Amino acid sequence: MPTTPELIHHPPVAGKPTLILGLLGAPLAWSLHLAVEYLIVALACATGWGAGVVVALGIVTAVLAVLSALAGLFALRQWKRLRSSEDENDETGARPQSFLMLTGVLLSMLFTLTIILTGLAPLFVPVCPT
Repeated sequence: MPTTPELIHHPPVAGKPTLILGLLGAPLAWSLHLAVEYLIVALACATGWGAGVVVALGIVTAVLAVLSALAGLFALRQWKRLRSSEDENDETGARPQSFLMLTGVLLSMLFTLTIILTGLAPLFVPVCPT
């Protein structure tokens, strides 16, 4: 009498692109924010752009802060998904992946705050030296 094979439950495992986005999404947003802000300030000071530079810096800050926060939410969602499937005897390697996603969540909070605080500076400090 043939026996039916038992269904093997394989918990979800995050792929490399998921790990990279979850862990490095916010630091990459911060790096892009820093580069774009330096570019805008350099152009503004070289061309005498005026008051519109503060608005441009605010827009760049808002967009990249949202992207950084979204990377954190993505990492949080992946962490919860991996964490819910973990077992104490899990041999699939999900524990290091869930740790990386949790690290991505914490990095996202740090870098989102850094983006926001850096974006507030032009409101208090002149963009171009006189």
